[in-house]
Amino acid sequence: MNVSLYQAAAAMNANARWQDMISENLAASSIPGGRSRDVSFSSVQAGAQFVIPAARTAVNFQPGELRPTQNPTDFALEGKGFFEVQLPNGDHAYTRDGEFHLNAQGQLVTKQGYTVLGEGGPLQFDPSNAQPLTIAA
Repeated sequence: MNVSLYQAAAAMNANARWQDMISENLAASSIPGGRSRDVSFSSVQAGAQFVIPAARTAVNFQPGELRPTQNPTDFALEGKGFFEVQLPNGDHAYTRDGEFHLNAQGQLVTKQGYTVLGEGGPLQFDPSNAQPLTIAA
């Protein structure tokens, strides 16, 4: 077995994963609440004679740039935390994408129509109330 060829192939595979991660991060950079991914490289002992490179990825939870939208139902999180939403099957999920709107029932929902939850259940607003929306921590 040619160890040098195996090491070179493993290094090219790790480099390809790094390039894929860059592409994914660029695509996600314009999505509100999108998370970037980081890649790290290490060496793995593969037997007594040679070491091969390995790439690992992880989600980067650093907050992105906040941009005003002039939409009264858009919200942003500073620091740690997520918005909790209810999926159609009743399960709960979490997002940092704060692009919301009010549905016909006056509930705050995501672009996909998932209900945004507060401590007591769905966040309910009176659509006829002209006062600005506020949400506490």
